[in-house]
Amino acid sequence: MKKLMLIISIVCICACVQAQTLTIGCTSTDTSGTVEVSWQCVNAPAGSTCNVYASHNRVSGYTLISSQQAANAPAWMSCTHNAADAHLQQWYYYVQLELAGGTIACTSDTIANLLMVLTNNGTGTAVLDWLKPIENCDACVYDIYRMREGDTLWYDSCSRYTYTDTIHECGEHIGYQVMLSDNKGCVHASAWQTDLLTDFIAPAIPILDTVSVDVVNHNIHLGWNRPADKDVWGYIVYIFQDGIWNVVDTVAGAENTCYTDNVNSPDEARNYRICSIDTCRNASPLGDVHITMLTSAVPDKCKEKVTVSWTAYQNMPGGVSQYRIYASENGGKYTLVGTVPGTQSSYVHTGVNVKSTYTYYAQAVNTDNGYTASALEVQVEFNRIYSQGSLLLRYVSVIDTNALEIALYVPDTILYKQLIVYKTTHGKSNFTTFEQQNKRGTDYKFTDRGMNTATQNVYYYAVITDECDEVFAVSDTVCNIILTSSESSADMVELQWQPYEGYQGRLEDYAVERQTQTETALQTIDAVSAPQTDYCDNVWDYAPDGAEFYYRVAAREGAGNKYGFADVSYSNTVRVVKTPIVWIPNTFRPHSEVEENQTFHPVTSYVSPEDYMFCIYDRWGQLLFQTTDKEAAWDGTSGGKPVEMGVYVYSLQYRLDDTKIEYMKGTVTLLR
Repeated sequence: MKKLMLIISIVCICACVQAQTLTIGCTSTDTSGTVEVSWQCVNAPAGSTCNVYASHNRVSGYTLISSQQAANAPAWMSCTHNAADAHLQQWYYYVQLELAGGTIACTSDTIANLLMVLTNNGTGTAVLDWLKPIENCDACVYDIYRMREGDTLWYDSCSRYTYTDTIHECGEHIGYQVMLSDNKGCVHASAWQTDLLTDFIAPAIPILDTVSVDVVNHNIHLGWNRPADKDVWGYIVYIFQDGIWNVVDTVAGAENTCYTDNVNSPDEARNYRICSIDTCRNASPLGDVHITMLTSAVPDKCKEKVTVSWTAYQNMPGGVSQYRIYASENGGKYTLVGTVPGTQSSYVHTGVNVKSTYTYYAQAVNTDNGYTASALEVQVEFNRIYSQGSLLLRYVSVIDTNALEIALYVPDTILYKQLIVYKTTHGKSNFTTFEQQNKRGTDYKFTDRGMNTATQNVYYYAVITDECDEVFAVSDTVCNIILTSSESSADMVELQWQPYEGYQGRLEDYAVERQTQTETALQTIDAVSAPQTDYCDNVWDYAPDGAEFYYRVAAREGAGNKYGFADVSYSNTVRVVKTPIVWIPNTFRPHSEVEENQTFHPVTSYVSPEDYMFCIYDRWGQLLFQTTDKEAAWDGTSGGKPVEMGVYVYSLQYRLDDTKIEYMKGTVTLLR
């Protein structure tokens, strides 16, 4: 840029005689550098002349450039300073009034031409610098005129000595002129300066305010603010794909500040940026990145709620004040279901109807400027299964003295999550959880230990739950059978038991089972039909087998079970110990014609074979015979030879009860 030396002119005092006045006016420079200087002379005597002097130096070196007869009138006079090249340099001027006799009557102030220089740096701006034409003009306002395509228009005002014009044209010759109107009513004008100027300056970055998804047709809408630059011609929309920013489209027109992308799907996060372009196709830098929001939803069909989440919206001007959550039920109209602060990115929608299908979307909102950006919606289907059906508690049966078996059945066609078994020993109240299992099939069997099955009733029932742990089927309540016994006579055993309830089919009967001391297992001895719950057993025929008898009752299911089961529930086993009976004869004859008298042995009833011992001794205490078999008898021999007739000693040992053994001694006479 050219550097201009600013020369401050000194005010010259006009030394006028009497009433004569001389006022310097203005300078005007044309494109060739010729300067026109104006002044005003009043009351000039006849024969007076006005002499105009010019110099490159404010204080010296002035030469006469014009001499004119003074006009004795208020009209403005002027002269032309030819070949002054005043468009390139500054001249200083003053006027003197010379009387006819050569006397200088008046000298005006000094003024200069308004020198303006246009600098084109090739950067898209035109820089105007000028030197002031008069002193004491620091607060003066200069008018700047601009000429384009032959049209001259006032362009701007400036109180400085420099002005920068941003070029919006694309390679045109543009001219500038600076003018200053002074208080005398004249105008200082610089020469026109013209150059080929081109806009190289990119327009301002447009502020993208929102990128929003249309929930109706799933198009992506972009909106932005128009930059203040006058030469904005349009906008370029970019999308980030395959690792680079690709052009989506160009929007023509500075006032067109929205765009709809109906090509790219919003089912994934889409990154957008825009820039503005001017008439010379200068493009601004890309603006902030805006990303389409995505909505997700996690239903909890058991708690009847949906947790809606979304990706936070970034770079909304002024920030996100709040998020609004909208929902549509079964394809109906969207309604606002919740609002959360802009720092939150999830919302829990409670009280939903799990039989409905919901669609959600979130919307970012700036409440100060009204910006909104909607996310792609997400659909939620609960598919809650309301299970139906029933379960069967097949039986409760005694396993041993302290254990029960519980059997259940759930048809395979029933949809359920868990089977839960409850128990109580307090009648039919205060049930607690006994067993809990996830669905694993149709048949379930559990063993419950730790109770006295002979005295303790344990009640059970079971439930099955649906996928939300809600009970939808409950079984009957069933308990074990307790069997008790008593003796009504020496050979009779009376049994009593509780009725069994719980079979889906009818109760066929109660099978009575017995085991003697010589048997290895319980055997069914009889059956009684319901509702009979007692039984009498005559055990005389089994008296020789021992004192102990064991009984059990089996409740047997009959026809009618829709699943085809015919189950059995066993009671506890009771032990009955009869009182032993022993009779010992005092004589016997080995050669008797009566067979029963040929041997000697105790005659017993209900005597246990356990701990049994029968011995024979002679008078000197020598052991002649010994047996632990209740059926064995002494035949009157010792070592295979008959012993002499006489009196012999016997001893008998047998178990009287669980804690006591009975001992007997006596004599027997052997006859020949």
